Parts: sequence; structure tokens; C-alpha cells
Amino acid sequence: MDMLERVREHYQNADSERVFMVDSHLLADLHPRVRVMAGELLARSHDAGVPLTVTFTMRSMATQTALYAQGRSCPGCVVTNARAGYSFHNFGLAVDVAPTELLALPHWGDTPEHRARAHALWSRVGAIGKGLGFRWGGDFARLEDRPHFEWSGDLSLAQLRAGARCPGTVSGGEKA
Repeated sequence: MDMLERVREHYQNADSERVFMVDSHLLADLHPRVRVMAGELLARSHDAGVPLTVTFTMRSMATQTALYAQGRSCPGCVVTNARAGYSFHNFGLAVDVAPTELLALPHWGDTPEHRARAHALWSRVGAIGKGLGFRWGGDFARLEDRPHFEWSGDLSLAQLRAGARCPGTVSGGEKA
């Protein structure tokens, strides 16, 4: 069984007719525990005065390949260091969000006139996400990725590619 088949099998929900989603911004397409954590991130950020927009949850291998090529073999800026199969998005274990007010600004506020406000918003959202147990892309050393939040229990990407499943339950008793 190849990696993509293992990912499909891993996230096929036996209790529904839902088929494997490739590119998504829906929380429903996330691992059950990450879905709850992402919902809390959205709610707590909103309560803190920073409404968020979900920009990615599940990401196909093809889209991951295209994003990795950006700034390398295709035009644009480098936006990821993760090849296909090397992103937690490929396993439903990551969510990308952005403060909604930044979406209307050039480069999501990463301009001299908006940088201070954008930094304050991202810092607030990053702290909320980390408090929920996410690893935050804003702390990544090689390529800062402020929209990115991931959780994998203690599993590595190599273990996930080999077919391992994230353990645990989420509040309400839903099995992961």
C-alpha cells in the first residue's frame, strides 16, 4: 500500500459516507482531536478580539508539491519547506489561519505601515494556539509560518507516512 492509500485509509471515517478530502479549509476534515483544538483556537481568538479565517486544513499531495515548488522551480516566494508527505496538513493534523482583518491588507499586513499591528495579532493568536497544545509555525526556525498550527501527539512525520495513527480521544469521548 503506498503512502497516499495509507493516508486515505487512516482518515476514512467508517461512520459516514464522507470520502477523503484532498484540499480543504473545513475543520470537519481534520483529525478529531485537531478539529476540537482548532475550534477552540477560533473561539478563543475571537473572544480575544482577533477573529480568524481558516485558510487550509487538509492538503493534497499535489497541492503540497506545488507549494513546495513555489520560489524554487516556479515563480513566487518560498512558502514551505515541506515536500508532499512531509507536512502535517497531508495527514489532517494541521490548520492554517489568519487574522481576518489582515486578509484585506497587502501581504497580510507584512508591510512597513502595518507590520506592528500584524505582529501583535499574530503574537496573540500564536500564544492562544500554543496554550491549546499546538506547535506554532511562528516559532519555526528555518521558515517562519505564522498561519500554521499543528498537533501530532508524539508521532513523527516518518511514523505517519508509515501508517501510524494519532492516539487519544477528544473531549466528549469521540475516539481519535
